[in-house]
Amino acid sequence: SDAEAKFAWFTVPKLVQNAFLKASMKNPFTFPLLVGPMSVFFDQKLVGTASVNETILPEGEMGISLGIDEGVKIERKLQKKLTDYAGLLSKETKVHYEYTIVITNGKSKEINLDLNDQFPMSRNEKIKAEIEAPKGSEAEVSDQGIITWKLKLAPGAKRSIPVKFTVSYPKDLSISGLQ
Repeated sequence: SDAEAKFAWFTVPKLVQNAFLKASMKNPFTFPLLVGPMSVFFDQKLVGTASVNETILPEGEMGISLGIDEGVKIERKLQKKLTDYAGLLSKETKVHYEYTIVITNGKSKEINLDLNDQFPMSRNEKIKAEIEAPKGSEAEVSDQGIITWKLKLAPGAKRSIPVKFTVSYPKDLSISGLQ
């Protein structure tokens, strides 16, 4: 059956530099959809099989993961990493990080993309992270340092998004795993 689906893309380029496609739709039938495999067609092409994990009642909402969408390119690059030992008398090391996330919509239609990244968070109060970009209403930042942008990209559009932060810690402390 042809059911009207809403499509959404999401990406976490720090982990995987790909965009994943999700579809959500109402069950178009007058009977429940039972647990089991289902073929998914997109633009008249078979894009894969999905599985229905629970019984979906008529008019019930269901979400289907359609895997990686090769039509949306994601690249996360470290542009700059500067370590400032702040003079001989300073007891602090500061490391400045600048990343760029480049998104290219190679599709012939507009997409809604949830882009997610993360600032380093520390439980050690001697380690401080200062956020420079994104600022304010450009993105949402959770208490755990998760950054979420809600983006609309026109067909063929390319966007560069900066992520910048500085981490300061005492010189005698050795830390790893910041990137």
